[in-house]
Amino acid sequence: MYAESHVVSQRSLNEVLLIYNDDLVSKDTLEEIRNRLKKINVDAVPNISLLEQYIEESNRSLFPTILYTERPDRAAAFLEDGHIVLLMENSPDCLILPATFWSFFHSSEDHFLRLPYGNFTRILRVLAIFITLFSSSIYIAITNYHSGMLPPDLLFAIAGAREKVPLPAVFEILLMEIAFELIREAGLRVPNPIGPTIGIVGALILGQAAVDANIISPIVIIVVALSGLSSFAINDLSLNFLVRMLKFMFIISAGFFGIMGMAFSFTMGLCYMVTIKSFGVSYLAPMSPSYRSSDDTVLRKSLWNERLRPGYLKTADVVKKDKKSGMRKEDTMSMKVMDQIGQKEYFAILLIIIGLKVTDMTPSLIYPDVLSSSWMVPALSYLILLIPISFLCHLLVKLDKGGLYEVNGKVFGKALGNLLNIIFLGILFAAIVIESRSYVDLISTMYFEQSPVIFILLFIHACLFLWC
Repeated sequence: MYAESHVVSQRSLNEVLLIYNDDLVSKDTLEEIRNRLKKINVDAVPNISLLEQYIEESNRSLFPTILYTERPDRAAAFLEDGHIVLLMENSPDCLILPATFWSFFHSSEDHFLRLPYGNFTRILRVLAIFITLFSSSIYIAITNYHSGMLPPDLLFAIAGAREKVPLPAVFEILLMEIAFELIREAGLRVPNPIGPTIGIVGALILGQAAVDANIISPIVIIVVALSGLSSFAINDLSLNFLVRMLKFMFIISAGFFGIMGMAFSFTMGLCYMVTIKSFGVSYLAPMSPSYRSSDDTVLRKSLWNERLRPGYLKTADVVKKDKKSGMRKEDTMSMKVMDQIGQKEYFAILLIIIGLKVTDMTPSLIYPDVLSSSWMVPALSYLILLIPISFLCHLLVKLDKGGLYEVNGKVFGKALGNLLNIIFLGILFAAIVIESRSYVDLISTMYFEQSPVIFILLFIHACLFLWC
């Protein structure tokens, strides 16, 4: 363990300690941090929070790239994985870097609790993030654009509650969300004994008065309260601010374009996240791009399976539990990024699925029956297809030396794997034949009216076979 001392100001001569494990740390990352500390040319850096702003990747980005913590046990755990910790005089906390999105999502209690309890809290945290982000925007999108997706009884109940409300739904939500944020901020600024009381009483009085005055509908109070309470389940302060600010972006997107606006904003957010770097480390690693690691992302593994340090840190010693893991030395000599499935491949898969389902003819066929709810067909198809494709990509990353044929053989055994391969081949062949028939009909109608359909079908399949 090493502790380097650096002076980061000209007049106050504030001292910063750079702490790392020399056997584990990446030399490139260490040199990058040293260079950023040397570039700080100011009179004083009073505390470590200001130091974070001087060395972070982008001051204007909403997404945090440096982890801030006051817990020594968490800092020690990150040091054991090969991260670097910054300490500063007059500050009781530290900075951990590089940091990925999952570092902000996790908490120390996740590992201290037993495996089922820790994963249960993580699932609740995921639900809290999605409820905070999307509950208000989904209400706006449904009431303004996609009312056909609601059952008639629920639709009539919402319409009856909003009958005397003069404001549009988007202004109702924005008004109450801003009021909730003001009450939260006021509760933090007043003295501690009366702070929670002011928050509870203020919310009750304000909400009841707004409903009685027919300014806000009762269901809006429920939606905003659910969104606000869910935000308290987000443990990290930076991630909490990020989710609360992005919530307003989704509200505005839903107000203009409904569900499609929300989907577009969410996709653009994901595209931006895969471009973020934290001292050379991808923000969504080890998920995208994929690195060999213990896969501690959404759900944690058992302690015996957490045998690898994060591959994206490029540590010299990547194995934590070599004896228990039973790994071969040749498997642990180098931990390189998997070129087969990276961020470009994930993004390509996403675009392929969206393109296929958007251009599908199903919505146009069922539109006369479902009217405004036809948008749900490509959306649900996309969600259904995304799950098996994600599992397939995960398996292909784990078993990188081979295709789907080898993966089935290793996962299910030789006999069952061969049977599944035959079934998959038959399904794919049938799907190609059925799908290609529509294109054959188009080609026959537009270009070759006199030619037999079977000849066109065989010709297309022959061209595909030769192309492949």
